[in-house]
Amino acid sequence: MFQLKFYALVLWRTRGVVPRVLRLLYLKDAEVLDYSPDAGELERFERTLIALSNAVERAKRDQDFRPKPSRLCGWCNHQALCPEFGGTPPPFPTAPAAGTPTDSEPDRLATPVRDDVVA
Repeated sequence: MFQLKFYALVLWRTRGVVPRVLRLLYLKDAEVLDYSPDAGELERFERTLIALSNAVERAKRDQDFRPKPSRLCGWCNHQALCPEFGGTPPPFPTAPAAGTPTDSEPDRLATPVRDDVVA
């Protein structure tokens, strides 16, 4: 349901209209899930998303990502990095220096390379 609520919120905020109905179709078994949101519900969901975003930003700022053990831990491939299993997490990544492009950000100031030009 989270996915449909998110789509409904995006549609409402970008188009100004609460969608009448959204439909999710599971291809494996053709199960259909319909969702008819109302503005009040979407406002509550938006507050939840904002709170979640604030919590993530706070965790990033404080570098505080504690393990949350669950029954899924038995299948996790990262136990060697998890303090819950006596592992050591990798160092927290540091931000690149201002103005330094990262691998995920293209260098917008660089001259594009063209291999169809002969000198």
